[in-house]
Amino acid sequence: MIKLRILLLSNSFYFFLCFLTCIYVCIHIFCLQKETQIDPKTTQLSGTIQSISYKEDQVKLKIKVKKEYVIGYIKKELFHYELHDCIQATGTLEIPSNNTMKNLFNYKKYLYYNNTFYTMEIKNLKLISKNQNPFYKIKAWLIQKMETYKSRAYLKLFLLGTTDELDKDVYKSFQENGISHLFSVSGMHVSLLAGVLLFFLKKLKVKEDKRYIVVFFFLLFYLFLTNYLAPILRSVVFFIFVCINKRYDFHIKAIHLLLMTLCVCLLIDPYYLFNIGFLFSFVITFYLMFFSKQLNTKSKLKNLLLVSFVSFFAGLPISLYNFFSINVLSILYNLFFVPFVSILVFPFSLLTFVFPFLDSILFALTKLLEAISLFVDQIDLLKLSFSKPSLWIVLFYYACISFSLYKFFLKDRKYLYLFLLVLTFHYYDTFFFKNKYMVLLDVGQGDSILLHAHTENILVDTGGKITTNKDSYLANNLISYFKSLGIKHLDYLILTHGDYDHMGEAMNLVNRFPVHNVLFNNNAYNKNEQQLIEVLKKKKISYAKFKEGSQLSLKEMQIYSINKAFSNENESSLVLYVKIGSYTILLTGDASITSEDYFVNNYQLYPDILKLGHHGARTSTSTFLLDSTKPRLALISCGLDNKYKHPHKEVLDRLKQYQIPYLSTSEVGSIKINFTQGGTIETSPA
Repeated sequence: MIKLRILLLSNSFYFFLCFLTCIYVCIHIFCLQKETQIDPKTTQLSGTIQSISYKEDQVKLKIKVKKEYVIGYIKKELFHYELHDCIQATGTLEIPSNNTMKNLFNYKKYLYYNNTFYTMEIKNLKLISKNQNPFYKIKAWLIQKMETYKSRAYLKLFLLGTTDELDKDVYKSFQENGISHLFSVSGMHVSLLAGVLLFFLKKLKVKEDKRYIVVFFFLLFYLFLTNYLAPILRSVVFFIFVCINKRYDFHIKAIHLLLMTLCVCLLIDPYYLFNIGFLFSFVITFYLMFFSKQLNTKSKLKNLLLVSFVSFFAGLPISLYNFFSINVLSILYNLFFVPFVSILVFPFSLLTFVFPFLDSILFALTKLLEAISLFVDQIDLLKLSFSKPSLWIVLFYYACISFSLYKFFLKDRKYLYLFLLVLTFHYYDTFFFKNKYMVLLDVGQGDSILLHAHTENILVDTGGKITTNKDSYLANNLISYFKSLGIKHLDYLILTHGDYDHMGEAMNLVNRFPVHNVLFNNNAYNKNEQQLIEVLKKKKISYAKFKEGSQLSLKEMQIYSINKAFSNENESSLVLYVKIGSYTILLTGDASITSEDYFVNNYQLYPDILKLGHHGARTSTSTFLLDSTKPRLALISCGLDNKYKHPHKEVLDRLKQYQIPYLSTSEVGSIKINFTQGGTIETSPA
């Protein structure tokens, strides 16, 4: 025991342990690729149900098949099973898709990190055997009991770590306000649960060793209840280490216990390294421990402010890398939300689960919490977006933050100001780096083109579907993508015509992102455009028709409108001739051959890049257009496996006839052409 204590008190031991863990993680991630044992052609598979979540008329299942998982989707009326039932699922396996806009969430990688390789649209489920596992029966009973509460969304959030039933706008406001960490079950929740249990066991006069054993088993069961969430695993392992350290008087520093916890977690699963919740939980805890002495003052308010201050900076690089934005006011918001959630809402959730008659009070508290968060979310002051930093920049940020905070607590604050100066440079990086590029965005069966030159940004069309709503996944993706590039506003939103697949996301976009001006085509406003104009008037955004022969001259680019109004909406699409630097681009919207004949006969056009009309339909991109313009590259925006069979074979044959290379979003995702780098092309996925 003495030798063990000497070893555990040595700084060299932790350095060596971290070094070995680093090697282990690198080997597993970069050398030992995961492989699936499931035949992709199979239509039937057998496994056990690991988790169940309900969404409207659909049920999402996580099915364990041997040592891996499949995410299954089935209609609600066809599902009548419980956790850990062994079932046979019949359906079609699909490989999850990569992100088709660079920098955004990659669902395929996310599932891969969680040992999942396929999703399945389940047509039929057959029971093989009912669950006989008592632990799963308890878990199923707990979940079923929660369903009877009005405040079940928060009971599931705080007790099981699931956010499925939270309102999307509410949870988004938590994220925007920088308080979402309060709703991730982690150290605070584990400590409170364990503390309450230890208190009662002590009151029952249970011996100390037995108290800890009971609590350890309880925490392991709780870990099972939460599906082994990474932040919970960190908290449970760390709590166990702290208790052992205290019980046997090892006198190991708390920060060394945290490093041991990190190593144990990564040895269990190296892919926890890609879990954002785990990273936030570990990094913020590390910084709070490192500066624990400085955070311990006589004033509780000052303590809370300093903790919020350090937590903000500790999580800042992770936020920039994953979400491309920060909310500086979150430092102040946490002064209210931290005690409100940790002292009132979370403990009250535990009481409500035990005493159901408190449900109405908890429901009122959570509604108050949501109302305040939604109200605060309307404050745009100091909500800052940044271009996505590289991993090297993230490491540089952490070096700067560590040194700046260290000096800050030594009353030397000039280094913190220098760090803020570096952050300011990052915020204005588009001003310092005079990039010019265009991006044909993959918006499925639709059109959306981003034009960027230095600080000027123009979006031509937004894409969209008739099913577009306020929770639009596409609009969120567009905005996140703009942020990841450092784009903070659109000088102009140009809508080629009023069809949904070209402007369906326009209202969502102008409601959520700064747009200075909107331009329409020359036809009469249709219903979609009229609805958008009502929103523009309320937001006081200027709009006009981009008439034929008009020129939009910015400092770094010029755009010409070269099509007239026809009786048909598609034929009346705005056709834009764009000049960025030494490059020219012809964007044809949904223009037909009739439109092409008009603008080719009336304008001299020599585009380097041609965006084909109407997604590659046979009614556009005539031989006359190709012969007259002779573009060096053709771009096609269309959806994967779309019902219109775009791009049509006839159009591709015409391109082949004139030896014009082409790229299609249905094949390569979003297409970025960097004009400042000699026209180099990036695709997503590459």
